[in-house]
Amino acid sequence: TTPDGNIIASGREQVSFAGNSNTDVYTIGLAGDDQEQAIIMAWLECGGQKVSTNLAHFSRPKNLILREPEYSMEIRGEDDPGDCFTIRITVKKPALYVFTDLRNVDANWSDRYFHIMPGRPVDLVVRPPKPMTMESVREQLVIKSLYDTFEHPAR
Repeated sequence: TTPDGNIIASGREQVSFAGNSNTDVYTIGLAGDDQEQAIIMAWLECGGQKVSTNLAHFSRPKNLILREPEYSMEIRGEDDPGDCFTIRITVKKPALYVFTDLRNVDANWSDRYFHIMPGRPVDLVVRPPKPMTMESVREQLVIKSLYDTFEHPAR
């Protein structure tokens, strides 16, 4: 994937391998600018469930010409109203090294540090220490990524 969110190559392979081993699964041919700016995201699924993800890039993160991710969020309440929320985050452009928080709330998160690719939403579960309204969660939700750590020249 490019920083613009364009897919350079994709594939899906069904594999079997022994524990504590490694194996080549998929090869991507890249050269020049494609290689310098390529963002490679791999997912391991078992029984239809994502069990692991991995990110690779060929240049230092500071050299990636990232675009604004353009986040979208969907927040749903869970079993006990106000005690647990599911937050689905989607992006239009890759968001790398994403961090989430609720301002002034020491909440319990299912995950707080991850990557989001276009077409691959991330679902988080957040449990605040005391009940909150969905609107309060929306207002206090902070999402930051590598993109937010650099100044961006006007385009």
